[in-house]
Amino acid sequence: MITAKVETITRETAQEYLGKDKGNNRPLSLPHVLELIGKQKRGEWKTNGDVIRFDTEGQLRDGQHRLKMVEQTGIPIEVVVVKNIDVDAFSTMDTGKKRSFADVLSIEHEDNARPLALTIQFVWKYLSRNLKLKIGSYEEMIQLLKAHPEIRKSVKFYLGLKEPSGAPGFPPITMAAHYLFSRVDKDKANDFIARYVNGLAADLTDPIHVIREQIIFSERQVRPIVSLQAFTLLVKAWNCYIAEKPAKKKFQVQRITEIVNAPRIDGGFPKELFFNRQTEMELLEEETEPS
Repeated sequence: MITAKVETITRETAQEYLGKDKGNNRPLSLPHVLELIGKQKRGEWKTNGDVIRFDTEGQLRDGQHRLKMVEQTGIPIEVVVVKNIDVDAFSTMDTGKKRSFADVLSIEHEDNARPLALTIQFVWKYLSRNLKLKIGSYEEMIQLLKAHPEIRKSVKFYLGLKEPSGAPGFPPITMAAHYLFSRVDKDKANDFIARYVNGLAADLTDPIHVIREQIIFSERQVRPIVSLQAFTLLVKAWNCYIAEKPAKKKFQVQRITEIVNAPRIDGGFPKELFFNRQTEMELLEEETEPS
């Protein structure tokens, strides 16, 4: 008979339950464990109804990552523990579609949920100083939006431009660029992005004109640039624009393999906005050492 009850999982309980894992779980994902550890340390982990499951043979079948989190942090959690589930029933679990961050924002009644989600995620990468970093938890993204509510205005500003046919692509990185540039100068960020999207350049040496034509031309090539390359080009054009320098030639396109660190935004971008968090990797140091 299936039983279910709320239990407080301590480090000792977690170790006991992990000892009942006989290899019937999905492979343990250390990055996912680290993500959960980060959530718990930041106070973001919440009991949400997800359960820890055992089969009729007493083997742990679901919940190993949460148990590993508690084992590493020693911070107790309350969860529902379900026991005596028929072994054949496990093939029917976890087959649904995972909510996207845009879904989460929609549930929170945010306007323009999808473009807002993409913009937040790119701003998060930039402030993490690594444009190729795996996106953090949804809770981290929500906290970023709370700390940077003006991102919503950047999304609305871009969508309100009603970009004409033939305008440059890459809306998410353009909205993110608008927000990041606005932390230097809001009026100049508005001017830069509006003229970039609508093609209202001052002359042929205007960096906005140069970058706009360069990105549009690239889209017609066999190997067009990708979003990270487009973003670095936008930053180069902005730096030229903010310094009031003409662009006498096209901007150099970095190879995608060379783009990792966030490019410097000139004009006084607030350095205190960059994240400075210690990694939680040391918590699993013994686990990750090669045997």
